[in-house]
Formats: sequence, structure tokens, C-alpha cells
Amino acid sequence: PEVLVLEDCSEDSTRRCERIKHLSSQIEAHSKLQKIPVMKYPSSRIKEVFSFFDIHTKHQIAEKICEWLPELAPRIPPKRKPWMSEDRRMSIFDAVALVLTYYYLEE
Repeated sequence: PEVLVLEDCSEDSTRRCERIKHLSSQIEAHSKLQKIPVMKYPSSRIKEVFSFFDIHTKHQIAEKICEWLPELAPRIPPKRKPWMSEDRRMSIFDAVALVLTYYYLEE
């Protein structure tokens, strides 16, 4: 790969567990050994990028991604109610949002 794009889990407001934070740092260290550049963005930066499109929630981000990449539309979960856990499929859209943030800021 030309670059590895990761969520920045070091941000104080991140809700990632210690296991995921440790895994992320291991992935970053391994990619540096392989001389693969690493770009990290906190979730706040992803939300900031999408706010330029007047998009403010994770579900709105997923809907916009489906407009841009219609092949992902069958994977979009229903809108979450406050008492519901986040659908596992939302991680697909989190990953795509991370990559789109990279392209928006770096390209």
C-alpha cells in the first residue's frame, strides 16, 4: 500500500478500549518497519470534514457515502434509536469516511 490510514485513538475523547488502542499502535509500528507512511485522523477531524457538506451524524455520513458509492447502499443499517447499540455494519462506513477524509485533506 502507498499509505495506511488509521483512526487516531490517542485523542482523549476516543471511546476505544485499551485493546484497540494497543492494536492500532502495533499496526502503526509494523507499517513503519515496512516503510509505509501512516496518516491518523481523530473522529473529530472526520466530523469536521463532513460538516463542510452539512453532515453532522454518523448516519448522515453513511447516507452521503451511499450517494457517492451506491454499491454500499445495501449495507446501510437503519437509523439507530438512542437505546439501540450501533449496528456492526456501521464500521464499513466509518472506514470509508476515514479514507474520504484522507483524500479530502491530503489530495
